[in-house]
Amino acid sequence: MPKLTDTQIIILNTAASRDSRAILPLPKSLKVNKGTATSVLKAMAAKGLIEEQPAGPGVELWRNDGDGRGFMLVLTEAGFAALDGGPTDKAPKPQPAKAAKRAATVNVPVGSPPRGGKAETILALVSRPEGARIVDLQNATGWQPHSVRAALTGLRKRGIEVTRAKEGDATVYHAKAA
Repeated sequence: MPKLTDTQIIILNTAASRDSRAILPLPKSLKVNKGTATSVLKAMAAKGLIEEQPAGPGVELWRNDGDGRGFMLVLTEAGFAALDGGPTDKAPKPQPAKAAKRAATVNVPVGSPPRGGKAETILALVSRPEGARIVDLQNATGWQPHSVRAALTGLRKRGIEVTRAKEGDATVYHAKAA
């Protein structure tokens, strides 16, 4: 699985939450200029995480060809799998023992994660009455601590109030809708 930047994770999570799986428009929470956005999207296309498709009516166009046809960018199965959204031919299938161990560690039901991938898994964990520690969130996503914190920041940018509190030696994160 390719390593994803925080920007790529936000873009892919947003597309995964859309019925059309359209990449554009980019989330308003991303503060990137047009040149940076273009570079990020081209890199994601090169990795096979997103692809061009002929655009339907009412969608934001990625580009036009010389004949007036428009193209849009959409999330691929590989891109969805990179978010832990499900296996593809290119991605290894999850091992049941691994999934059961992960579920036992953080009380996540075994099976496919909530729609939207790992960011939605994080939201589900921090929304529990007991909240979640960074290590719980790491175990559920397979991410490093800095990536988990970036996802928590992404939740805050979506308008979800995420608080943290010290409980003993651990920091526990809690979320509630703002």
